[in-house]
Amino acid sequence: MKINHILVDMDPTKKQQPALSKAIILAKKFNASIELLLIAYNSGLMSQWFIDDERLEAIKEGYISSHRRWLDSHIKQVIDAHIPVTIDVRWHTPIYEGIIKKIKDSNADLLIKSTYQHSKVNKIFFTPNDWQLLKVCPIPLLLTKAETADEYTKIMAAIDPTQSRGKPEGLDKVILDATTSLAQTLSASAQVAHCYEAVELPMWPGVGTSPVDIGLAIGLSPMDYEEYIKQLNAHHTELFEQMIANYDFPTESKHLVEGKASETLPQIVDDNNIDLMVIGTTYRRGLLGSTAEKILDNINCDIFAVKPDDFITL
Repeated sequence: MKINHILVDMDPTKKQQPALSKAIILAKKFNASIELLLIAYNSGLMSQWFIDDERLEAIKEGYISSHRRWLDSHIKQVIDAHIPVTIDVRWHTPIYEGIIKKIKDSNADLLIKSTYQHSKVNKIFFTPNDWQLLKVCPIPLLLTKAETADEYTKIMAAIDPTQSRGKPEGLDKVILDATTSLAQTLSASAQVAHCYEAVELPMWPGVGTSPVDIGLAIGLSPMDYEEYIKQLNAHHTELFEQMIANYDFPTESKHLVEGKASETLPQIVDDNNIDLMVIGTTYRRGLLGSTAEKILDNINCDIFAVKPDDFITL
């Protein structure tokens, strides 16, 4: 993975800027430049109907200038790290669309955006702009938070070799390539996880035993529940091992777990002290996906999201 230019989304409403801190660390590792981006907009200004267009434009320019001065106050931190840095302030709403337009106009290889711990519950709060960027950002997106370690030491790929839910073929390879490349550059360990869900035992008598009924196409004959679980595990083990055959993952770094992904993935992250989870996202419209949203709502590490090679954004 080549990262030559890092775009950092800055948030003037927050005191801490974890995205900038992570950008500096990664820029040093990848010998990359940094650009600080601030998408500015004030609906209150635009609703002042009694102000003429010329005056309104002047007020808008003053608003942009004040944000540019705020960005300037963060440049020293980057310069002191001997990293090339530039800034850009743009007037646009919604924020995520302004970011995408900037990406199209630039040569950025990575977008880093801060997320923040919710003040009343022990979880990360993802904003609507975070969700939209997960869906439409055409370059790798790093969602980071202040509570994580300065440097990544354990990076985990979250894959689904079953290609379920219409996931494009080849996305798992993109995830695995990104994971192993990041781990090599950052001198971190690379791990991989796949979670699969079985029919719950209380549902078993009413489900039936044909391959179609239980969602498998591996030619199962009638069997009891224990045999079903055994064959299900064997099926996913085969797919999992085939997917990672060309990668050098130690046995202890491979996590194949039966259970709901929304519950098991966060648990794997916690049990193995994962710093960064690499995921693939493909949705351009509508919801990101209820399973993915549940996972991200409960995950306790930074997120590195990649897209399939043929992804087309807005």
